[in-house]
Amino acid sequence: MNPFMSFCLYVAARVFIQYLRARRNDARFQSSLSFVLSAMNAMKKKNALNEAFLAQLDVEMEACNLPRPAFSVTLGGVFHQVQDMVIYDSDVTNILAG
Repeated sequence: MNPFMSFCLYVAARVFIQYLRARRNDARFQSSLSFVLSAMNAMKKKNALNEAFLAQLDVEMEACNLPRPAFSVTLGGVFHQVQDMVIYDSDVTNILAG
């Protein structure tokens, strides 16, 4: 699998997020974004960079108040559930240090 594919899917997801910022009720674009995120989630086993892209997309979706997927993201070996909250790297560092 070409590693550049991850970046292409990330850029596609960013385009969908930007579009949905202005037009939240567009079901076709919501469906397309969901498909791209699912594909990226499935590909993260083959390419670890997908996980970082998914985490960034989750932060952007939260900032736009868009519904976020219910998959999990692992950052730095620590499991985070990405459904109800976003945990930033600094928070993880503080938790682990404490």
